[in-house]
Amino acid sequence: NLSTFNTTSNNQSISSIPTLELRSMMGSDSQMKVTRHLRLSLRVKACTSIVLSVICFIFYKKTLGDIYGPSSQIIASDRLEGNPVQVYLTNEKEKVNEEGGNSPQLDLTEFEHCSQTPTSPRKPKEQWSKPLWFGIVHNSFPDSIHKELIKQLTGLESGGKSFYASTKKLKHCIGETESATCSTGDGPNNKQRKQFNDKFMFVIRNPKTTFPVAHNYKAIMYHGQEGQVEIDNWREARDTWFNAMMDGWIATINDWKESDYEAGIYIVYEHLMDIRKGPKVVRRIGEVLKQAGFDVVVDDEQISCVWFNALGKERIEQYHKSQYDYDEYVPGFTQAQQQLILKALSTYLASVETSDEELASILKEYHNDIQNNMILDEKWANETVI
Repeated sequence: NLSTFNTTSNNQSISSIPTLELRSMMGSDSQMKVTRHLRLSLRVKACTSIVLSVICFIFYKKTLGDIYGPSSQIIASDRLEGNPVQVYLTNEKEKVNEEGGNSPQLDLTEFEHCSQTPTSPRKPKEQWSKPLWFGIVHNSFPDSIHKELIKQLTGLESGGKSFYASTKKLKHCIGETESATCSTGDGPNNKQRKQFNDKFMFVIRNPKTTFPVAHNYKAIMYHGQEGQVEIDNWREARDTWFNAMMDGWIATINDWKESDYEAGIYIVYEHLMDIRKGPKVVRRIGEVLKQAGFDVVVDDEQISCVWFNALGKERIEQYHKSQYDYDEYVPGFTQAQQQLILKALSTYLASVETSDEELASILKEYHNDIQNNMILDEKWANETVI
């Protein structure tokens, strides 16, 4: 009867009992053989369990990578009020490119030789060209990038100005130094129509990052925030102001599109931040500036350096890592909000599809990205929202 040997008085397993002790307890070679067989069986079962666990873990990890992409890591999953909840932390895994393959690790060594663009000599005021409007939605584009891009391309020390900057000698981008572009988060100012070029540049950014970046910008500017706001702070702002943010995003774009000005270029933020597409965007910006009468002081071989110098190594590396501006988390939206954004994009797309192919193409790109890649998040805990 081997049942007496299943456990010892102190609950040791058979596999932990020394061989000599087993021998004295069982008293015969036949019993010893049975015990060895039992120990071997237990070890085989343990090994089998470990192998199956490893296989399941690999399959589980790969499945999540296929579904959610390798650029984010799920740290929690739950279902609240019917919405799948996915909370993400950023990591340094390779992102998936348009063609479906893994993009290579970011290599910026080719930009180590880049030098700053020399300053262009000042022209007499009568030789100045009219500046172009530089439209932005919801403070979603750092003005430092705007100013540095224009400076690097034109050599004008203050070629990129802000509509909101004002001194005794400067008002609404018109002052004592030549302006190539004038950034604004509002629609065009028709009162200054004669002072500006017929074309405008417009920075357009995916709504899924426009809203949280704009909220974070305001928190830094007006509330002393350092770095990224807490996730509950974002959720509260998102659920409180969601409709206003979405309506404002479309309204700002449409104000420019329906204005008396002509679109010179839509600067797609996601393309500008990409190491392959970014220099091409910068080249197009340079072409628009040339057409407006401004000198572009760099040749085609220097465009990549203009891109690198304007964005900066730290910002490029951060965006490549998580496709977002901050480290702590990538903001998400509720499932209901996702559907409302998709509906709004589809409606607006239908209204511009035949009249503005470039804008329509951008809207389609955003629609597909939001449909397939938007992070779904829980509602703000203190408020009942859509």
